Amino acid sequence: MLSKLRYVARKDAADLASDRARLPVSSLGACFPGQVIQTRSVEGGTLGACFIVVRDAKEMFLKTHIDPQGARALSKEIGVLGSLYEGQLQIESFDCAINGNPHLWLMMDMLAHHPGEWSPVQVQALIRDFARALENSTAASFVPVADNFAALQTEGVQAQEYLAGLGLLSREVVVKLESLLTRLADVSKHLDAALCHGDLGPRNLMTSGDRVFAIDWEDAFWGIEGYDYLYWLTFMSNRKHYADGVLGKTPMDKDIEIAVMALIVLLKCYLSHRLGQHRDNQLSFDQRLGEIFTLH
Repeated sequence: MLSKLRYVARKDAADLASDRARLPVSSLGACFPGQVIQTRSVEGGTLGACFIVVRDAKEMFLKTHIDPQGARALSKEIGVLGSLYEGQLQIESFDCAINGNPHLWLMMDMLAHHPGEWSPVQVQALIRDFARALENSTAASFVPVADNFAALQTEGVQAQEYLAGLGLLSREVVVKLESLLTRLADVSKHLDAALCHGDLGPRNLMTSGDRVFAIDWEDAFWGIEGYDYLYWLTFMSNRKHYADGVLGKTPMDKDIEIAVMALIVLLKCYLSHRLGQHRDNQLSFDQRLGEIFTLH
């Protein structure tokens, strides 16, 4: 989340759309080694531009940053992916200027989305696998110390003030949020830091044959153990699991798990408003947060 939060602190949704439109897709082939015969844009990457290219008769996935400051997050993603999946995926990076502006590029093997849905039990197992792999890799060296849970909590306080100032949160919700975030700030100081994906949603778990890969590590940060699982639960498509006793699966107490989920949903509400994505929301911000408050 941190890369997106830092972006909206500098720019807005209009800038994002105009910056993306300036990328000349047709001229990208000259940037990369090998014979690139086809390039087409694909959806994905809130702060990036993604493409599929056919290079030397093989389809590859291509990604770059839109905002110049996004190079930092993409560089982190390339480092973590390369460290985590060395020998398993073909991962390359290039520097190629677009319209005279420097751009970093990630090129990697094409992967497929899982044809079904992930269950909470499956996601917990995958996260354990990723955690073990991270411990045995150099991925941690690519994640700055400043990208941490305390920074995310600071963003949460600012997001609450912003949304409440616009009248988008009721007084009742603000009071509950303040209580949860204060409690979380006290407890989180005593929780061990863990390298987290930071944006582990259903679309960032991809497959090749029977192997599963976590992609899109630009928001990797020093969170707390259990964060990625709780983040996964906050996606709208996973709300159906809320009645299945999905909490109590991390080292945190349930009230702290609820506080972490409330922080995540608060920040998602804030980002959706700043990026102009909130207009088609099925639920109000109060309703989304209210669901989290009542979890047990």
